[in-house]
Amino acid sequence: MKKILKMAALAVMSISMAVCGSGRVNAAGNEDVIHIEPAYVPVDDENVKMEITSVSKEILNEGQGDSEYIHYKINFTVTNKSEEYDADISVAVGACSVGPYTVQFSNMNTDTKAGKINDTACYVATKSTGITNSDGSEHIESLEDLLQFEAQAKVNMYYDDGKSHNTIDKYTVDISLADIKTDEAAPAESGASSDAESAGTGTSPDAEASADSSALTDANAAADVSSRNVTLPAKEYSTLDIGSSGDDVTALQQALIDQGFLDGSADGAYGDGTAAGVKAFQESAGLEATGIANQETQQKLFGDEGEVITITLTGTSESDHMQIDGLFIDESYIDKDNDSLAMVYLFYTVFTNDENLEVDSKGSELTINSTNTYTSEHYPKACPYMENYYYSDYLKDVYIGDSVKVVETFKIPKGDLAAGRTITFSSSSIPGSDKISLLTDDIISCDSAEKIARIIDPDGYADMKYKLADADEDTKAKVKNAIDGYYWLFSIDNVSFKIEFYSDSTYSLASTFGTTGNPYTVESSGTYAIKNAYIVLENSVGAITNVPYFWGESDIKLELADAFDVREN
Repeated sequence: MKKILKMAALAVMSISMAVCGSGRVNAAGNEDVIHIEPAYVPVDDENVKMEITSVSKEILNEGQGDSEYIHYKINFTVTNKSEEYDADISVAVGACSVGPYTVQFSNMNTDTKAGKINDTACYVATKSTGITNSDGSEHIESLEDLLQFEAQAKVNMYYDDGKSHNTIDKYTVDISLADIKTDEAAPAESGASSDAESAGTGTSPDAEASADSSALTDANAAADVSSRNVTLPAKEYSTLDIGSSGDDVTALQQALIDQGFLDGSADGAYGDGTAAGVKAFQESAGLEATGIANQETQQKLFGDEGEVITITLTGTSESDHMQIDGLFIDESYIDKDNDSLAMVYLFYTVFTNDENLEVDSKGSELTINSTNTYTSEHYPKACPYMENYYYSDYLKDVYIGDSVKVVETFKIPKGDLAAGRTITFSSSSIPGSDKISLLTDDIISCDSAEKIARIIDPDGYADMKYKLADADEDTKAKVKNAIDGYYWLFSIDNVSFKIEFYSDSTYSLASTFGTTGNPYTVESSGTYAIKNAYIVLENSVGAITNVPYFWGESDIKLELADAFDVREN
């Protein structure tokens, strides 16, 4: 028996977080609960209101050894403001962190009657007291740690009319409890700026939270020069142990030899001698002496404290509706038809306080020295890790008081990018964009698109790195069992789609166009891979589509309309 999921596709609406009132926390005599008074309000529109009311701690299976675990919860209420429809409000959390750690939170979907409040929803981080979890929640040690919670939530509101699952509204929203004050401190504004403040600077709340990713200051804008330093996090090292081999082991051995912890030559095979050398280094560095070369060990061994990248923007890099965030070249890109072409990435933020805008990331122009003009296009696999930057040729709404980060890609002859040349930007969808200018000297060369993402969008990179990492075997089996042999129907812009999954990790996609009496169908196929948060589809020509998935109360849910509408390159 086949399974059908019908979805009515709407454009994703992105809204800035508006917080009503000042946030304070109050333990209220219970050390296992911290109340947030008044409630923190990330979402409040004509359809739904979401209020974060408290954080709490719950010990389950207490005293039962490895079966004991702790639930840390961020509790919220959801009000269905629709007077017409009972609704299934799904809250999917991404880019989630507590302090410096990325944490995977599960969440409970909420079913609310028309005009009613559901008060049982929560985000849950589970910490096992007997077994260390791999999701990062072992770094949460107290309720106070949860006040450092920051996340991006996708809120989707649906109703069922008995025949199909229909979208009422869907949007993304930033959530931050980091700046909520305790009762001992003076009341202060909560984590994010108001919409009016964001509109005045053109920055989003998460951009204001970090000096490294801050927008241009008034002083820099006045001088037509912006310069800021970004500390690139340390390299991600694979854990090496006895039995490991390859170039990473060779580099590890050579570093141990150079520092006097290993005799002999670097042969690329991790044996007992290498383990002893690693253990000796760990003892000298004050690390736990395990003989296993983990991230911390290799970072100290190689002296990797992170690379400082300076992003300099010379010229007029800000207008009334946009600001340039950075300009990069991916040196690893080789064009199969013309090896003289470079892949150029332009990052910018669009904002408005006077009119609603519609933008995409395709069709804008860069002109070099007022002579040669190049148009942005989309390229498969170009932007896999730039989660917080929009990369789509579908129109994206930018409402008054809101902002959207955009990345565009251009193929430009390397000779046109010689030093000292002027670059001007133009987009038909952004008023005043023709006033933006830069220099080729502002371009930063990187050895991969992944490194570009680490520099310009470190939070998005970390989030996508986790989401796109291979799922564990249990998760893969669970997802395959939920999708293999089933098909889903969905529609985008009045075009019907059918996608079906097969047990050999292949899929087929068909779309139907034309009139009712004279339709025609276009079909494609490819393979799929199961990641932590996506089912990654690769068709026969190498184009990638990431389909978000999450678990409902009884079955898997696929965000197919979002995947093919918003994220397709």
